[in-house]
Amino acid sequence: MTKRPGVILGLTNDGVDTSAALVIDGQVQAAVAEERLIREKRTRRFPINAIQTCLRQAGVAAKDVSVVAVGWNPLHNMERLGSGSFESVRFFPEMLYRQPGQLYALLNGDAAPRDARIRQALDVGAAKIQIEYVDHHLAHAALAFFASPFDRAAILSIDGFGEKVTTALALGEGGRIRTLETVEFPHSLGMFYETLTQFLGFRPDSDEWKVMGASAYGDPGRYQSSMDELVRCTDDGLFQIDLTYFQYYLFSRRTHFHPRLEHLLGPPFPVGAELDQRGADIAAAAQATLERAVFHLGRRLHRLTGSTNLCLSGGVALNCLANGKIAAETPFERVFVPPAPEDMGTSLGAALTVAHAGTDGCAWRLGSNALGPSYSDTEVKAELEKYRLTYRELDDPADYAAGRIADGRIVGWFQGGLEFGQRALGHRSILADPRLPDMKDRVNQAVKYREAFRPFAPAILAECAGDYFGDACEVPYMEKVLRVRADKRDTIPAVTHVDGTSRLQTVSSRQDPLFWALLDRFHHLTGVPLVLNTSFNIQGEPIVCSPSDALRTFFTCGLDDLVIERFGLRKEAWE
Repeated sequence: MTKRPGVILGLTNDGVDTSAALVIDGQVQAAVAEERLIREKRTRRFPINAIQTCLRQAGVAAKDVSVVAVGWNPLHNMERLGSGSFESVRFFPEMLYRQPGQLYALLNGDAAPRDARIRQALDVGAAKIQIEYVDHHLAHAALAFFASPFDRAAILSIDGFGEKVTTALALGEGGRIRTLETVEFPHSLGMFYETLTQFLGFRPDSDEWKVMGASAYGDPGRYQSSMDELVRCTDDGLFQIDLTYFQYYLFSRRTHFHPRLEHLLGPPFPVGAELDQRGADIAAAAQATLERAVFHLGRRLHRLTGSTNLCLSGGVALNCLANGKIAAETPFERVFVPPAPEDMGTSLGAALTVAHAGTDGCAWRLGSNALGPSYSDTEVKAELEKYRLTYRELDDPADYAAGRIADGRIVGWFQGGLEFGQRALGHRSILADPRLPDMKDRVNQAVKYREAFRPFAPAILAECAGDYFGDACEVPYMEKVLRVRADKRDTIPAVTHVDGTSRLQTVSSRQDPLFWALLDRFHHLTGVPLVLNTSFNIQGEPIVCSPSDALRTFFTCGLDDLVIERFGLRKEAWE
């Protein structure tokens, strides 16, 4: 068995959601997104602050790093560059569209700009650092497989694109991941969904959540035959996109769709326009088409592997609607989705790939995703004193917060390490009472400042999930949508979407004892074992990271209370 490299620093490629992660002797020590530290949502900036934070959190120096692993392999983008034809390089979007300067470097035979930034960040010379470039979809697959509870599993990675690949079907066994089949750009389910996001007047590669939320209000049948023209499930178990309706592969153009799509679906929606019934119907049809293609790929992957375990990753794995149906629509019995399946997670996936290369199996399994910075009571108290704020020290923060939520207050909850990924899972959360019919509108309007149709998720005691949700299973990372039992929908209206579903999070006492204690106390107070849980941020901002972030957000939105470590703040006077 090959010995694992000691200290591995993982980095994303310089695309959206840059991040860094640190793995030491096969064990994950830290992972954090750059956006949380610099307060620039979905930043493309080189993750220098994330690197420094990971090193500081793990207590190691830059000189201790053995390998830097990057979740993108530029060698694949160089394969066709020698032909001298623009047609041969137009399908390398990361180089042409996002980093034209990087293309120049590759044409000259090196990746100097990125390597120089890495060496500068670590303050080491060229001879003292080993940089390994990991295939993008392998980084996605590695995070999903090595974080999962499985020793053997099928792996499906689907995103917009990574190098030349948009979809990868793979098998993970022990410490090895083997790619079985791929779909290459420009045939991309991620870009299909991104294009329909733009068509509906939302921001592509950003607002796909809104399409998912709006789909529940629509009838897919109205536009389903039209959508079927756009994505064809092929006899070989894969898919093809009818590119005559799209132009996302022409990277000089900001509009992803061809005018021909307007003849099929009608006029596109202006940016920021309120969605009408036609828009909701288009969203529903787009969602149904994506699901059909994902299930088709899943059945193919099961035939190739024979495994009943599935690990799902890539940006499309953020589509929790599809995730929640895979077990029912394919032969897979257990479906694992990591908390950061999108590009943010490729830093950790790249590091895990290098850590497990040539080994017999995984030395680490993911429990909590609270892999980012945490703050001591002393640090929090100093921040409160600096601004001369009125606060109280709490003997039992979970008990106090549960009582305030049961009284109808909206509570900011800040505890322990920052979560890695798009979901807040009880460390940087906004919590509210799910029993109140108007609570969804209150949080959307006064706290999150977002569209009224956007749903909220419940966090529920894991042992009670079957009492409230059909086909209940372990959902620790809020990664699947399940159906709310009919007899419970009137009990928890604030977290039941219009179609009778919820994107839930199951909370176990083993994985998160403090958040579990809050839910348990709320259960004793109200008879309901769940609360509304959404990320601690307002629209347009990243999830809060530091105490100062939490305080600024608390005082600039409609939160009633803030429980930050062992301290409580109220906007109303204390008794």
